[in-house]
Amino acid sequence: MADIYNTEKIQIPENLPKVLTPNNNQNIIIEKKLYGSDGFRNNLDLSFSEINKSDPKKNIDNFFKDYDELFFDIPDEGEEKSHRAILEKSGEYLNIFAQKDVEIEKLEDQIDELQERIDELENPEEHPFYKNGTIISIDKGGSYFYMDKGKKRPIVGGRPGSVYAALKLALGFKEDDDDYEMNIVKAVPRDIINQIDNGPSFDKEDLGGGLPLRPKSIAVMLDPSDFRANPDLYNSVKEYKVQLENEITQAWDLERNMENQFFKYSNDLNTLPDGPEKDRSRGLREEAREELNDARRKLAAYKIIYQRIESGDEISIEGLSELYDNLSEGDFASQRSNTQQFNG
Repeated sequence: MADIYNTEKIQIPENLPKVLTPNNNQNIIIEKKLYGSDGFRNNLDLSFSEINKSDPKKNIDNFFKDYDELFFDIPDEGEEKSHRAILEKSGEYLNIFAQKDVEIEKLEDQIDELQERIDELENPEEHPFYKNGTIISIDKGGSYFYMDKGKKRPIVGGRPGSVYAALKLALGFKEDDDDYEMNIVKAVPRDIINQIDNGPSFDKEDLGGGLPLRPKSIAVMLDPSDFRANPDLYNSVKEYKVQLENEITQAWDLERNMENQFFKYSNDLNTLPDGPEKDRSRGLREEAREELNDARRKLAAYKIIYQRIESGDEISIEGLSELYDNLSEGDFASQRSNTQQFNG
């Protein structure tokens, strides 16, 4: 179709006054272009490219491409358009997720703790028939066990021992109360007791809720004072004999205590399943063995000196000092031939 529109012009005189009055007539020419259908299509862009959505990935690719090219041109510092600004803005963005991750981890830990507590309430470490705190024995025998965390712990010394005597009083019973008539101890058939898992020995420190004392710690408390057994500190044999008797009594206590410790840990090694408790008992037994041998060497030396005093032979304090020096040389090591080493 032919273009049916024409070009019209409106001309404005060059000397046109700013304000026109009714009597002031001037010709004004105005020009405008009018397009037909063909001219409209040929002269104007009819596409919608300006509002088309671009590919986000392509924009990100272009961004990093431009970033790489402009990397060394970007200023180091600055509130905007700098490496510092990019770093801070990205850091703020990432920190949001880091904080959320920390919160999620804390919540997960709390869930795990709550689940453990639920498991403990639903499945307590307790025997279904013999509750924790119950004392049981094998058919009214002298070997007593204390139930703790679902395991039977041999009471050191059994029925006549000092540990059970203290435990009995701690439970509110009198010393002469009958163990079975008063239902203090439950008699259990051997085949049933053998099915109950073993725990470590129950000793005096368990009554106080403290940690077990190591053999070395016990030895420090019970070990007789070597210097008091030295005759050089005394002026007469009679005076020295009194002090030596005290030292022999202490040495006996130390020897018996170390022997009990050794047998206690030996029993644990024979009854405990493989694991940390058994490994600990093995180390403590070796420690008790060393202390026991030392106590026996010292006791043997004291007894030799005491027997010399009681022999009826004339002996001076100087002679006892010489004997003591010979026996105590090398921390009583010379007595290894006079007393049997305890190897278990």
